[in-house]
Amino acid sequence: MAKAKPVEVSPAMPRLLTWRDALSIAIAGAVVGLIVLAVYFMLDKYVFTPGLCGESADPARCDSKVYFVSTLSMVIGGLAGLFALVRQRAFRPLLVVLLVSVGLWDIVLIIAAMTWWVGALLIAAVFAAAYLAFAWLVQLRNFYMALGISALVIVLMRLIMMS
Repeated sequence: MAKAKPVEVSPAMPRLLTWRDALSIAIAGAVVGLIVLAVYFMLDKYVFTPGLCGESADPARCDSKVYFVSTLSMVIGGLAGLFALVRQRAFRPLLVVLLVSVGLWDIVLIIAAMTWWVGALLIAAVFAAAYLAFAWLVQLRNFYMALGISALVIVLMRLIMMS
């Protein structure tokens, strides 16, 4: 009788980012940044300002509308980013989108005070760099190490944005 030889299965390794993959992720990040900025301005002008800052509105609600608009635009941009990363078959796309969203949470409030074209260029560059950096970081084999290093990067990003 023949004996069956056990088959060794190597753990699945993620493919490393090629230059083409890195460029497509950076372009997707830049587009997501522009989407976030466009959604922010449209929601602010057409939805939240008329709804929360009308004639009989409470001034406290009108003052906090920028936080509502910023949060909603980041969520919509995150969904667009998730769709783009899944389409490009990036490794751990949901984690990348969550890390970028947490790291750049209030960036729209900083950018909105600038001229529109300077803000658009800056937000496209920042989102492209963030998507590329986190897409590269989450490729580490050890998930907890990737998460820990990403958390350190997020802390640095938040400190830079708050200064």
